[in-house]
Amino acid sequence: MIGLDTNVLARYIVRDDVKQAEIAEEVIDSLSAENPGFVTLITTVELYWVLSRVYRLPVSDTLEALRDLAESTEIEVEQPDVFFAGLRSAERQGSDLADALIAGIGLRAGVGCTVTFDRRAANRAGMRLIGD
Repeated sequence: MIGLDTNVLARYIVRDDVKQAEIAEEVIDSLSAENPGFVTLITTVELYWVLSRVYRLPVSDTLEALRDLAESTEIEVEQPDVFFAGLRSAERQGSDLADALIAGIGLRAGVGCTVTFDRRAANRAGMRLIGD
């Protein structure tokens, strides 16, 4: 198993740099169910940000790309149950993927709730608003 950094995945998806996209494609094409690529939750959040903010892809396209990646048999995502729950929250409730994962990781760790000053995170990711 090898780890895949955000920039490798971004080049593979966006293909904005021909040389790096070809190299990324070679790496990803070499993966298999027996020898998958590993993607951390941090990488998924960073990739979400890069695709939606830097490349300005629509959020729906960004979430679809992340889902396709994580559902691939050649890719193993860290804490897939938390990742897919966060992805569903982002798709259904319009929460930011990072906020959804923060709340989800907390729940998995046994926290009662995650507190925030961010109204959107409180409304869409199931956090509790404080200080208002």
